[in-house]
Amino acid sequence: MCSSDLRRRRVTRPGARSRPAPTGQVRDRRLFGAFIRRRSREDGNVADTGEGLLYTVYMSDGSNPFSPSFGVTPRVLAGRDAALAAFRDSFSGGAGAPARTVLVVGSRGLGKTVMLNEFEDAALRAGWLAVSESSSPGLLQRLTRDHLPRLLREHARPRARLTSLSATLGPVGVGAAWEPGPPPESTLRAQINELTDRLADQGGGLALTVDEIQDADVAELRKIGEVLQFSRREGRALAFAGAGLRTGVGALVRSPGATFLRRAMRIDLRDLTGAQAGRALAGPAEEAGRPFDATALALATTVSRGYPYLVQAIGYCAWNASSGAPGITTAHVDQSLPEALGMYRANVLEQAWLDASPREREMLAVMAAISTTEPVSVDAVRRAWGKTSGYVGVYRARLLAADIITAPAKGRLAFVLPELGEFVRERAREESVLAGPDA
Repeated sequence: MCSSDLRRRRVTRPGARSRPAPTGQVRDRRLFGAFIRRRSREDGNVADTGEGLLYTVYMSDGSNPFSPSFGVTPRVLAGRDAALAAFRDSFSGGAGAPARTVLVVGSRGLGKTVMLNEFEDAALRAGWLAVSESSSPGLLQRLTRDHLPRLLREHARPRARLTSLSATLGPVGVGAAWEPGPPPESTLRAQINELTDRLADQGGGLALTVDEIQDADVAELRKIGEVLQFSRREGRALAFAGAGLRTGVGALVRSPGATFLRRAMRIDLRDLTGAQAGRALAGPAEEAGRPFDATALALATTVSRGYPYLVQAIGYCAWNASSGAPGITTAHVDQSLPEALGMYRANVLEQAWLDASPREREMLAVMAAISTTEPVSVDAVRRAWGKTSGYVGVYRARLLAADIITAPAKGRLAFVLPELGEFVRERAREESVLAGPDA
């Protein structure tokens, strides 16, 4: 079965247990802790027979090859080659490899979670274990009471302790009784030390990823940072990757408890170039047997503006519109655009709007009233809004931290996401955002 006929699907199987990968099969089909990750596109393309809570199956059913879903790795991950190469090298280059500690930053929909997936995949292909986590409260507790104890039970040597000792006089006799020892000490460093000691015997290590890291508790990150620092000094095979919104992460790394992140390899995700967006559209469609024609590809690439989520949404909808046709034409792309843009508005722009507070929405509405496409001056926003400089400054800082707006130059503000300005203008008009009384 060739790669062009294959598609990835995520399957849930409650209650399944982990098991070793059969000899000769790739190691990343094993269940490591609570997760099974996708096998690499560079490995063999056969049906995945792994078991576990989450795994991937490759199928030849002619299904849509595009994936406008958050956290799902697209078939062609365009524009990220340098980062992927660094990930691969990090797990074969020793404890000093720069990508052993990684910080992925970017706006919504640029593929931050996908990059964490790729980091984990690189670890798994190298024979490591991987643990995926979020920054929600209780991160350390989940690590020390769930993930690490489970991995220790599966991979570390069992301990035993002496419970009784007896002896007799005359003919010498000695008796002893042993029972399994207590669970490992419930500290992050002790558990990681024990696990990495055991994995070192097998040539492996442990990779930990944390998504939405800008929302993490700084005290918990400090503990993780301390363990990483000791692990580097002791030459342990421990890797870490975090991902979050660009401005929020910028504020996080300036806090005293997260200084280790300042030394991390930083991967700053940006929009794709036209060539990269074209490759992300053309590659999956051609592999799946229904290529774009040149004019259709140019149109889809232009409308996407290189924004990764839009690339996938346009590809997905154009594929559906061309069902039964030998290829994707301009007519198919034209037909699919309203649906694709609707998906983008609902899943990206609407979420950004809902995340904003009422006063933040007011400031966004003022910006959109001035210009939906060009940067606006902070002073123009202040005058149009009728607020003081201090008041505007508070909400400017909040919107920057939420990565909804950006400051392309001193005293200037702009919307981060494509079409967000027009979306804000429409929603502000519908909701009469600027018609209410002052705060």
